[in-house]
Amino acid sequence: MNIEFMHYTLNIDNLLEQSGGTVTHVYGCINNIQSLLDQRDLPTVDLSTFIWERGDIVFFLGISEDGLPLAHIESMIITAGGTPYHYNLSKQPHLTGKQVQGDLLDILSCTEVLRYVPLTFEDFDVGEKIPVQVAQFELLGEQYEIYFTPKTDTTSTLPAETLAHIEQVTGVITDEHTYEIKFDLVSNREKCTPYQRPKSNFQLKEMRILGEIIIAFINAHSATIDVSLYIAQAQYSKLNAFYARLANVTKKRVEFDHWLLSHKDHGYSEGDYHAFKPTRRTFPTQN
Repeated sequence: MNIEFMHYTLNIDNLLEQSGGTVTHVYGCINNIQSLLDQRDLPTVDLSTFIWERGDIVFFLGISEDGLPLAHIESMIITAGGTPYHYNLSKQPHLTGKQVQGDLLDILSCTEVLRYVPLTFEDFDVGEKIPVQVAQFELLGEQYEIYFTPKTDTTSTLPAETLAHIEQVTGVITDEHTYEIKFDLVSNREKCTPYQRPKSNFQLKEMRILGEIIIAFINAHSATIDVSLYIAQAQYSKLNAFYARLANVTKKRVEFDHWLLSHKDHGYSEGDYHAFKPTRRTFPTQN
């Protein structure tokens, strides 16, 4: 997602490497026994010497001794214009940044972290000065784009009877505050071959990553633009189960009401439809 990311740990185990992560061990790693001896008294990295900048975002996972001595590093981050976030089992009295309490298994997720990262969109003009918000990401070596298109008479690709049915089910009038969500390979747009499958099939891990990315962009988009309803269509019937599961996760993590319009129940030949309504805003609805 083109986010510069650096990971440091005080742990000496190699669990992060086993999970496919990249990390710098401050006090050495059991992968290199000599490093445990060399870095015991002379750490690989001294975080207190870092030069922080405005816009830096730092996540601390687990802090002991009431937040000391890392409270000093936290103050340096805040002074420079950065933002620290802390995840701990209990509140630490010496810390001033945002604190989230609980077990990391329950409170920390990719979606949670990406709430605080400023994801950016570019405007594509599809004619008649209609802005389509587009963001790019990479997965399995392929570049993808996710599109948020406002519903108008010229941009909507949904059949009129489908839109009427969605309005009836959700009770929301589809207008310029309604956005269709789609994603595709950048190469498909460039070659005019929409929705041609990528060379590599997604395994379960990649599908989960894809889901987290889509959730993150939906969350970022809805935070900056007035949205009454999102509509997404599953282009491939084999992905209906994945999108249904993703939708259930999404509605919890971005505070959306969700409706699944199944092709089996409603006779859609082109796949399921999903509709998402932000629960934190009020828009005109049908009587």
